[in-house]
Amino acid sequence: MEIKDFKKIKLHWIDILGDSGWHSKKELKDMECSLCTSLCYLFYKDKNKVITFASFEADKTGKIISYGDCNVYPTGCIKKIEYI
Repeated sequence: MEIKDFKKIKLHWIDILGDSGWHSKKELKDMECSLCTSLCYLFYKDKNKVITFASFEADKTGKIISYGDCNVYPTGCIKKIEYI
């Protein structure tokens, strides 16, 4: 496959917040997940997951031979996908 075979997207998603420190009841209650945005290419999508990549290696003909900066997102974490 070549890069033209993939759609470029802006992915809006919610990231988990983790903190191993000590917190008061109020501090713990006030913690929020982060709303994040990623610019990437859509590799695969189904009802359970979305797989993306942001970097790739191609041969001299333009055929992709490897993918980098890859992520697998559970669909429950995805707020919106914008096609660019």
